[in-house]
Amino acid sequence: MNLRIGLLLEDTVLQHILIRVLRFMQGITIISYDQRPDLLILTDAYLSKGLLEKIPLIVIAHGIDHSLQAFTRQGRWIMPLPFPEVESVHSVREFIASIQSSITAFFEQSTLGIQPSTLDTIPRRIDLIALGASTGGTEALYQVLRELPTDIPGIVIVQHIPPVFSGLFANRIDEQTAFAAKEAETGDIVESGHVYVAPGDKHLRVIKLADRYRLDCSTGDRINGHCPSVDVLFDSVAKAVGRSALGVIFTGMGYDGAKGLLHMRQQGASTLGQDEASSVVYGMPKIAFEIGAVQKQVALPNLAQEITTIIRNR
Repeated sequence: MNLRIGLLLEDTVLQHILIRVLRFMQGITIISYDQRPDLLILTDAYLSKGLLEKIPLIVIAHGIDHSLQAFTRQGRWIMPLPFPEVESVHSVREFIASIQSSITAFFEQSTLGIQPSTLDTIPRRIDLIALGASTGGTEALYQVLRELPTDIPGIVIVQHIPPVFSGLFANRIDEQTAFAAKEAETGDIVESGHVYVAPGDKHLRVIKLADRYRLDCSTGDRINGHCPSVDVLFDSVAKAVGRSALGVIFTGMGYDGAKGLLHMRQQGASTLGQDEASSVVYGMPKIAFEIGAVQKQVALPNLAQEITTIIRNR
């Protein structure tokens, strides 16, 4: 890695953290923001300064405001990250990991010879679709699956649901949609036109196996209060599938899946979120949108078409 990174921060504590992190990353040179860095890390307070031209950005933001959306619409490579809680060791560690993975993702994508401003829209094949949902999710997922074509990549699902009902939900999908669906088991190989639903008491992970993807279902601690956890699935997809994945976060209470979807986006995956008007509970998709994990919010009746369009255009 050989990157010149500029910093533009009004928070001295945050600047101290970032300088220490960047100095430990090989191939990183810290320069002034006005020396045309390859990548600029800044806080959202500086977005309106008019000094940034087309430099790719990592924006540490309190939320997705109009100025941040405007930069995204310009086609610029931009990765929003939430402000860390500097008093929390866990929050700072997560922030450091997010910064490191964002820089690595930018470097890997830019070495493809594609201009950074087009990285969010470059064609790539979608190999796997990951869906996460909670409150109101079974009906939302069923509606989307009923409308999707079956000649698409395999679909893996985490729905917050008790153990007995996860199997029943998989059976319903199998019987009432055109997909072959089952409750996921360790060792399953993800196949096109198939749907795999996480067991109600086990985390579901995707593991890369040569040119295929294998599923792992295992018991474990509750993550964000849940087992299965959407974050666990999305994190595994970010690692195993990277930019060849499509992630969608549906209606649900809480914040499970938001950070995992952000990790997917940081690896170049396409990401969608259900919009507020069509959500039973606008919790999980709201948090995911606010931290920059969601590229596009879509109403439930339009999600199947949006998913199909992304797949067909890749």
